[in-house]
Amino acid sequence: MSRKLAPLLPAVDRSGLSPFDISREDQAKRKRVGTDIACNPCRKRKTRCDGLRPACQACLKRSTECIYAEKKEGTKTAQSPEVLQELFDLMRSVPEDQALQILWSLRSNDDLASVLAAAKAGVRKKAHPPDQSSMRSKLPKESSLELELMVKNPTAYPKPKSSLTALERAGLLGPKRLRRSKSLDHQYVCPVVLQSAAMQLRVFDPNLFITDLVDQKDTHCSPLLVNSLLYWGCQMYTAIEENANKLAESFCKEAERLWLTQKNNDSLLNAASSQLLSLAYLGHGKDHYVLKYLSTALRMGTRLCLFGVEAPQAINNIKRLSPEMQRASSFTAWGVFNWGVLMALFYQQPGLEYPGHPPVLPIPGVLRSDSPSPGSSSLRADPSEALPPYMGSTFSTLCQFWRILHGVTLSYYKDKPTSLPEHASIDFAEFKYRELLAWIEGLPSDQALKDHSPHHVVVLHIWFHAAILDLFRPFLQSTARERQRLKTFSARRSYPEAAFNASVNQLKQLVVRYRCNYESSAYTMLWQTALIYVANAVLHNTEDPEWRLYFLACIYGYEGLRTSYRVAEVISRGLLTMSLQEGDISGSEARHLLKQVTEPEGAGGKGDVRATFMADLDLAMTDPEAAKVENLAKRFEDVALFSDFTTMDDEEARRFQRIETPD
Repeated sequence: MSRKLAPLLPAVDRSGLSPFDISREDQAKRKRVGTDIACNPCRKRKTRCDGLRPACQACLKRSTECIYAEKKEGTKTAQSPEVLQELFDLMRSVPEDQALQILWSLRSNDDLASVLAAAKAGVRKKAHPPDQSSMRSKLPKESSLELELMVKNPTAYPKPKSSLTALERAGLLGPKRLRRSKSLDHQYVCPVVLQSAAMQLRVFDPNLFITDLVDQKDTHCSPLLVNSLLYWGCQMYTAIEENANKLAESFCKEAERLWLTQKNNDSLLNAASSQLLSLAYLGHGKDHYVLKYLSTALRMGTRLCLFGVEAPQAINNIKRLSPEMQRASSFTAWGVFNWGVLMALFYQQPGLEYPGHPPVLPIPGVLRSDSPSPGSSSLRADPSEALPPYMGSTFSTLCQFWRILHGVTLSYYKDKPTSLPEHASIDFAEFKYRELLAWIEGLPSDQALKDHSPHHVVVLHIWFHAAILDLFRPFLQSTARERQRLKTFSARRSYPEAAFNASVNQLKQLVVRYRCNYESSAYTMLWQTALIYVANAVLHNTEDPEWRLYFLACIYGYEGLRTSYRVAEVISRGLLTMSLQEGDISGSEARHLLKQVTEPEGAGGKGDVRATFMADLDLAMTDPEAAKVENLAKRFEDVALFSDFTTMDDEEARRFQRIETPD
């Protein structure tokens, strides 16, 4: 029986095709795939190879391993040593700024040939420069020092984003409100407190504290410490549950009552409680209490030999403690010390006391060698006493950071009869800058900035760049003749203002990142350092076309904080007064912005808000009294009224209208 076969389609009618078309069609059918080298299996089978890597199509169809032999011809490949040598020779021959740009290209591009071609093109353009205006528009924003920092210190100075997205702009200039559908719940309050800002300012061992709290013991837990902690925690929680501000007031009153019975007793628990009260009073706008409780905590810590005493005396005292008490003492010593240095540097509180020596106790979570380096601990931490997983290593890292900056506060602010620019040393500033750069480049990988870094890591980098601004601020007013160069950097324009501006650019990026991506931007005050420092920087550089955007971002950043912290509104008022004094905005613009910050839902609390820390950071170096937040805020109406009489053009006001975004 004959087999049935599938019918064939009729052949294509070629009668209508010209000989040229037929020839071209046949050539297309016979066209071979060109490739420089065939894989070994195709060579062995003598079959056509398309040269695709890592596996050609023929090997994929055969399910065989595709192997390519190394090319042995003497031609120069894209990754050959000849290309690398030519690139190296070119870098040696071009000016320093071009060499740094080539090096940056190498870090971000694996194709040496393309980097070489681009570099050669750049050299040719340099040899035949275009007209001055077009050349200026193509210059990179970064200074030569900033490029050097980005290349040599990528952890400290990652390359900034070129521009903001529309979503980022809306997030910066829109309101941020946190809501909960359920009533106040202690199961939610505890994680907010223990896993947020407490990670940067740990003043007690969390494991020992919780254990004694559950077991109702008073060795590592006390009613005063619990009420102080909940006073601060409920302030933060007000951003989520407005009724929490009533609880905050209740915890505050109870803590004050308990403090009267405990203030004369030197203990770890009382020192930790005093520090927490100073932190909570800062957000509540009670600066006179901030200084009172912080000074008490520092004096108590010194009497307990936690810090402020010579190492031999501290070590002799510590060795008499049990391992458990040594661990508890380490947390309190470093927590109180860190807060004291932070307040001295970023807030420049008048009348604040400075401990003369850092703690000798080991940093919690950090192992020490038996031969300590100068200024470090001479005791070893127990490797079994790891920090809680949610803390990472941020607290330990910050202890090292504040120990470096302790020397800056002593040199810049302690018992100085003259203004800061008169006694600050550029050599000392550069030494500390180098110390900070070495420290941050040696951080563990979980402390480097990444797309999904925890919020406390971002705050760490905020504090790092804010400290650099304070380090170089005294040298920004120097004339061109007086200007001193940083000696240990190779860039030609290695001046203090270049390092200052490089960190300003990083702080701008960090404000965008934190405000847009982290809910904690609405309930922790610890990141506000970035807001006040960026606002100061842009108000002194209004030639920058984006200065308004970043200034508004700072004002609306405080808007997000005002529900929890009464002081946020006063800081905003002080910054707006600064902008009015410089004539950067009109009185109507300033009132419009202030209205956005103050309406509605103002944070609870009675009485005047006291804010004696600095708002105008440049003025603070010569006239601290006039630079205080509260004094600038009081002048707002007078300055705005004067601006109304001297400003006739309202065109600029429309540019300050708020960008409305849905809740």
